[in-house]
Amino acid sequence: MASTNVTTAYVLATLRNALAEQNSTGRWTDPLLLNWVDRAHKALVKRVLWPSTTNLISLQNGIATYDMSSDTFFPAGIPLRILRITVGGQVLVPTTIDIMEGTQTDTFDDSFTPTMGTQWEAQTPQTYPVITNSGDGPIPQTIWSANNGLQRPRYYIQGPLLGIIPTPSGTPLARIWNVPSPVTLTNGASETLLFPDIATDYVVAKALEFAYRSDGDNDTANNQRSIAKEEESEVREWIQGLQGDFGERPHPWTYRNGFQGGRPYQRGGW
Repeated sequence: MASTNVTTAYVLATLRNALAEQNSTGRWTDPLLLNWVDRAHKALVKRVLWPSTTNLISLQNGIATYDMSSDTFFPAGIPLRILRITVGGQVLVPTTIDIMEGTQTDTFDDSFTPTMGTQWEAQTPQTYPVITNSGDGPIPQTIWSANNGLQRPRYYIQGPLLGIIPTPSGTPLARIWNVPSPVTLTNGASETLLFPDIATDYVVAKALEFAYRSDGDNDTANNQRSIAKEEESEVREWIQGLQGDFGERPHPWTYRNGFQGGRPYQRGGW
């Protein structure tokens, strides 16, 4: 039988059993417990960065930066993590403004005339997919320069802004793989968590930590916190097993935040 995601009603019932308190209007009201379940649920999503989704967005002609907090861009709000972006089917390379203007290499580009600005800010809009001069193989990221021909497209994140370089010409479709921010749980009867039953013990333990902490029982709260950490490890192992490991092949060690060749749960990767 397929594993289904658990409901808030199931989690609340399990939490009440752990508290030995079945009176929903007594010390532990349903709205209070649901708030702690919601906080525990969000904490787990943030810690394990799962599940992921994709958003399809039509970019705007001549517009390079997009506000990720806009409901039209990401309905659930700014994602917890951007995993991968393609525009017109072409994979974009993660970068930073410091890399593109040469700050990291002490070159400090100001070669665009007549304003003496940076090349990356003044690049000409291009039609995606962009035909680049890197067809012979991958090339390392360098300062964005008009002298290098058409470079491989990149994206950067600065605060809530997502930048697409070069600026799109036309309205190409962007596909963004991301870990979305979980929505707030407000219904104690019918809402569904983002995880199957494997995560119930974590959510209950974390909610118990909040409950005992609110009562000033820090010793019991700390014990529940330790239990939650153990249950988090179980969830991580389940995610890794679910996604597979392609025959346990070797994985390179990397600490680059934008590396796109691995997974968050194994050696190498994000």
